[in-house]
Amino acid sequence: MSPSVVPRPSDWPAHAHLTGAWFLPQGPWTPPADLEAFLAAGPAPVSIGFGSMGLRDPADTTALVLDALAQTGQRAVLLSGWGGLAAGDLPDHVFAASPLPHSWLFPRVSAVVHHGGAGTTAAGLRAGVPSVITPFLAINPSGASACAPWAQAPPPSPSAA
Repeated sequence: MSPSVVPRPSDWPAHAHLTGAWFLPQGPWTPPADLEAFLAAGPAPVSIGFGSMGLRDPADTTALVLDALAQTGQRAVLLSGWGGLAAGDLPDHVFAASPLPHSWLFPRVSAVVHHGGAGTTAAGLRAGVPSVITPFLAINPSGASACAPWAQAPPPSPSAA
């Protein structure tokens, strides 16, 4: 994590450093022509994907996402990931994409909806677009906390709920 996003803990020893995200160099990559055409055909869409998170019911999650897009009038690029998001027929305002470089896509979208994984969070921050994080696992809320300074406080204990 970057010290620009999360302050260095004061109790860390001097030899421990926050180095920021490490990005691998992007090799040559050409986007599919139909994706480029979709992006050019209207306002910047949102990117929606949950990375390596296995969805319990991919069809139900896809239906929920499509309903939210219909209610808000948003265009979207759905990143399939391991969970199987975007299986089946999609409306014209939604494009299903197989894995592609976040470094290419995120600067071309209006927001990134994702699971809060370290790599996706870093790529969204690097692109400078808003992130909407929907955590799935224990580590994912840390990405959400990093993107929302007001969410830095620890969650209430289960006994306080």
